[in-house]
Amino acid sequence: MSRFILERCRELHEEMECLEKSIALLFSKLKQGSKGSLLIEIVIKFLAQKMQKNASDILSIYSDSSGKRRSEISFLGGISNNDKNNEDSTSTSKDDVWKNYYERIRSIKASDKDLNSLIEPKLTKKNICQKIIENMINDVFTSDILNLMFTLEEDYGNRLDMHHLYIQFINIKKIHDYKISNTKSYNLNNGAEILPLSSTKKAINKTFESIDYVTYLGSFEKFSSISRFCKYRNNEYEYYINKLLEYLEQFFIKTHPLVDSIKIRSRFESEFESKWLDNSIPEWCTPSHKMKFYSIFTDSLFSSEGIYSSHIQGKKYKREKMKYLSSSIEEQNMRIQNSIAYDKSMAKTEFLIGKYCILLNVERNNTIDYLHNTQSRTVREFTEKLDHFNIIEFINNILSNENTQDEEDKVLDSDEDIDELEENIHNPLGLPVGLDGKPVPYWLFKLHGLGIEFKCEICGNYSYWGRRAFERHFQESRHSNGLRTLGIPNTSHFKEITKIKDAQKLYEKLSRNVEANTFNEQEIEMEDTKGNILSLKSYQDLRHQGLI
Repeated sequence: MSRFILERCRELHEEMECLEKSIALLFSKLKQGSKGSLLIEIVIKFLAQKMQKNASDILSIYSDSSGKRRSEISFLGGISNNDKNNEDSTSTSKDDVWKNYYERIRSIKASDKDLNSLIEPKLTKKNICQKIIENMINDVFTSDILNLMFTLEEDYGNRLDMHHLYIQFINIKKIHDYKISNTKSYNLNNGAEILPLSSTKKAINKTFESIDYVTYLGSFEKFSSISRFCKYRNNEYEYYINKLLEYLEQFFIKTHPLVDSIKIRSRFESEFESKWLDNSIPEWCTPSHKMKFYSIFTDSLFSSEGIYSSHIQGKKYKREKMKYLSSSIEEQNMRIQNSIAYDKSMAKTEFLIGKYCILLNVERNNTIDYLHNTQSRTVREFTEKLDHFNIIEFINNILSNENTQDEEDKVLDSDEDIDELEENIHNPLGLPVGLDGKPVPYWLFKLHGLGIEFKCEICGNYSYWGRRAFERHFQESRHSNGLRTLGIPNTSHFKEITKIKDAQKLYEKLSRNVEANTFNEQEIEMEDTKGNILSLKSYQDLRHQGLI
């Protein structure tokens, strides 16, 4: 025996006591909305998981399925391993107890590893407890867990980072084409048909623009604005909403580590099932297979009567129609059931996204406010605004100062205290500082080109560090306001334009091209019932007066 199981059991009980006290203290310091609340919740969750594991180990020791605990108790009572097989030995002597004791001493001395493990400084009970917790917290944060959990834009869970989802959404082909088609219909219904065909196309293409990132953040859960035709059997849309739900759910789990996320998801799903049975989800009251332009033979949904009429005249439609009519009643009903199941799957995903959006409403508003106010900040300015502090020292500070009230608020909310917690880090290259308070790796600095400066004269000679920040700023408020001051709209034509003179020249050129290609309404000629040729203005005046 290299180590007593009873001693291990005692250590686990001691750890449980320290963990219980530490969790109670951290809960007393936890304040919703404070900057360190998420860090404290992560530590509490980790310590609670450690308590569960220790409790499981203790129960395993007490159950003694292997008989080792019973054997150790007998050994301490003076019964050696040889005596166990001797049925005649029914009692123990004092000499047997000391014999087993010295046998244990010899086994300990024979092991250098065990001997070295015994060399520890004298610690009080309080220091032992603090050391145990400190070692556990080191296990949590040595892997840089927070930087792995959150991106730079998410700022430790204060904001959402949905750029990748925004790019996916604006590149869904069906939705993009459908919006362009609606734009064409709108222009035609508002008098665009009086223009020549070439001018009409240019006007339509210039009118349609995809929504920007800020607008997307404020409306990404409003699926009622998306036509059912764009959703049904659309792999791109299905992939997008699944990724959107996955991101929102995982972000909620990361920012609320103490919440039972499984129970919340189950409650949302139960609510959806109830509403689905009652047919009370507004966007999905009508099944797709009952919509006007749905083809049961090809299981397809179309946006207009013209496209539907063209489809039913095709070879694929006729071929699928023959297959459908030759199939059994069960197979035909199965196709309808599959269509309903697909509708339900899409509706459920959209419903869950809406629910998680409500839970993350504060973080979404923080993101929108941040983009409105500080999206033009440079990398250096951004790093100066970050709150860096030593996480392990922050948690240990709370645990070691039980009588200090609001310790974490003083540490986090006071700039002077934050400066005291920051370590003196060697940074001769002047690299930007990351969220962990350390300079970013040099390879990452070079990869993103954070040392390359881009100046924009339209933004007041503002400097942007890195290509990514430079490209983003063309859709941000600072650049848009600069162009608006010059009387120029912020369209895709002016991307990569940073000089005021270049922007003005390009705007003048575009204006001349539009004027040259636009048909002059004064040159339109009308003919009355008698064959008289009149200008459009004269014709309208005479018609209003009832003379024609």
